[in-house]
Amino acid sequence: MKFGIFSLLRVLTFTTLLLLNACNKSSQSSSPNPPPVTLSISSLNPDHGPDGSTVTINGTGFSSTPSRNTVKFNGVLANIVQASSTQLVVTVPDHSGTGQVQVIVNGVTGNGPTFTYELSYDVSTFAGNHVEGTQNGIGTAASFGFIWGIATDSAGNIYVADGSFNLIRKITSTAVVTTLAGAGSLNASLGQGTFFYLPVGVAVDLTGKVYVAENYFNRIRVITAPETVSTFAGAITYGYLDGIGTSALFYEPTGVAVDNNTGNVFVVDRGNNMIRKITPSGVVTTLAGMGSAHVGSVDGIGTAASFWNPWGIAIDSQGNLYIADGGNNRIRKITPAGVVTTFAGMGTGAPGIDGPGNIATFDL
Repeated sequence: MKFGIFSLLRVLTFTTLLLLNACNKSSQSSSPNPPPVTLSISSLNPDHGPDGSTVTINGTGFSSTPSRNTVKFNGVLANIVQASSTQLVVTVPDHSGTGQVQVIVNGVTGNGPTFTYELSYDVSTFAGNHVEGTQNGIGTAASFGFIWGIATDSAGNIYVADGSFNLIRKITSTAVVTTLAGAGSLNASLGQGTFFYLPVGVAVDLTGKVYVAENYFNRIRVITAPETVSTFAGAITYGYLDGIGTSALFYEPTGVAVDNNTGNVFVVDRGNNMIRKITPSGVVTTLAGMGSAHVGSVDGIGTAASFWNPWGIAIDSQGNLYIADGGNNRIRKITPAGVVTTFAGMGTGAPGIDGPGNIATFDL
């Protein structure tokens, strides 16, 4: 009897083990582990836009929990609004720039297409109104004539060449407008004292000196304090002559820029189709351009290059000059060594075409 009970127990145990093993195999065969989902980005919708715009990222392997995803536009973190395993709705981060979109989930990175960042601006009126005049005041309570040139100083003040009224106006960072120099008379008393006649270009150095390209009287003036004006270089008589201070001659200068590394002042000598250089001691030389008799767009070194009706000028931190070459509809670049190249603009074709330098077009 005892033998029969033990035999029965062994049979039952063996049978149970067989059943459990069979169930386990059945479970494994009917419910296999799903393959891992690959993290990938298939598309962006839209693939361009300004900061703050909404973009849908389509792909696979995302987490449906927003906080478990990390999204970067050109390396800048983006805010995730909604998330699913195949879509992420995000906001374009500020100042991200154009670059690749990345999604990171559980330490795995998926690289996507390039998002083209578009700048957006809110335009408001800082100073002035639609009524022409010389009224000083705050913001839109002030009035101006035709504004030719504009520049800023290191403190955030703005300086304006008011060509209609022959004034140089100053606007503080809080929009307070005052008259820095100029009597406003069209007669201009033959250019004596603080009078200007058609101030066009304006620039400011690190010491606060304001340089003015006085177009009609062919001079470069300097303002060292309110209503304190002197002639830095040039004479009322137009012409072309290198020299020192008022012994040098210009012909309708339009643009002026200051190199704060050297203190040199650069002038767009429009009538002579030249770019002139003035040292801090007032020595005037010709940096580039063949002269008024040689109109053209030839690149080269110094006076081997040619311009046609150059107008505006800007300078970068390396001392390179950028010239708005109006007659050629091009932007020209001049290195500190006087090497002139065409930076952008075909010079021909319909204006307003964007693209690489040699494809883009301007109407200057």
